[in-house]
This record gives sequence, structure tokens and C-alpha cells, in this order.
Amino acid sequence: MTAFVYSEASPEAGAFVAVVGPSGVGKDTVLALLRAQTESNDRFVFPKRIITRPSDSSEDLIEIDKYTFETQKGAGAFALSWSAHGLDYAIPLFVEDAISAGKIVVVNVSRAVIGQVRRRFGKTCVVLLSAPLQARAQRIAMRGREDESVIRDRLARTVDTFTESDADLIIDNSGSPEVAARMLLGFLLSIRSESQA
Repeated sequence: MTAFVYSEASPEAGAFVAVVGPSGVGKDTVLALLRAQTESNDRFVFPKRIITRPSDSSEDLIEIDKYTFETQKGAGAFALSWSAHGLDYAIPLFVEDAISAGKIVVVNVSRAVIGQVRRRFGKTCVVLLSAPLQARAQRIAMRGREDESVIRDRLARTVDTFTESDADLIIDNSGSPEVAARMLLGFLLSIRSESQA
């Protein structure tokens, strides 16, 4: 496993850290904890995702309707976009400037777009969060957003284009999310050290 994958970007550039994992694994919880731990460090950037669903307590997002999403996508307003679970997701375009300025951008993305992420950004790193199926089911149910059929669909979803070997780091988030956040922070600090060496 490597800290990140190089392309032709300049050595001074930052990195894009894609945090991935199946529904209910706790990505947003871990990222919220990590963001709180690093709020005084402007080296790390945690962009809000743009999503075609209402915002709720589980994630601080930018709510957008389908028409506006498609219009902005057509105008090239997103650095990255994808669809999953009947929703559309995007990452704002400013992350490209942040990476060029030497920042480390950390964001929850779909496993299905990892190939696109590696092609789009200079230095990339993929962190996979994992947790047992039962724990994931309980976490999804606790969000109160989906009915039982949607929860079943989320738990059953697989991504043929992604395997564990595609991850640069795998973190078991079956226990305390604080532990997972500390592990992820340690990894981000190692990326920072490498990129500044």
C-alpha cells in the first residue's frame, strides 16, 4: 500500500483523499470527527458534497434539486460527480485549486468513481472504511432517512469496479468512530509529511 498515487502533477501539489465504503459504515461520522480534530489546520480541506436530497443531521451538505444539478454539471461546475441510490452527488470545482495550492482534500465519495478520481487528480489516496453488515444495518436505520426496502438495497449494493486491493488504507470502523478518526488522522499526517519532504 502507498500513501498516494502520483500522476504528472507538480511535486508541490496537495492530494485528494477519497474516503469510501458501503452504506452505514460510518464515513460521515468519522469525517465529522476528523474535521473537528483538524479545524485549526488549514492544510486539510473537507468540502461539502452537493446532493439532490435534503440536508439532515447526519451530514452537512449542499442541497440541490435535480434540474439545477444537471444544469451545473453541464456547465462544468463540478470537479467530480456520480449517481447512487437514486440520488446525484458532486464535489465542488474549488477542490482542484485547493490541491494545486498544496492542500489535502478529504471527502466521502462513491467506490464506483475511484478510477475517475485517480485520473482527475494529481496525487490521490483511497481510504476504505469497513464494518460488519449488522452494524451497518443498525446505523442506516438510526438515520431515519430510508424505509426498509431502501435499506435492504443499500446493504446489498456492490461495486464491481472496486475491490479492497484498490484501497491505500483500510480502517475497521466496527467499534468507536473516534478510534477510526484517529487512525485516519495519523494517515493524513503521514501524507502531509511525505508531500512536504
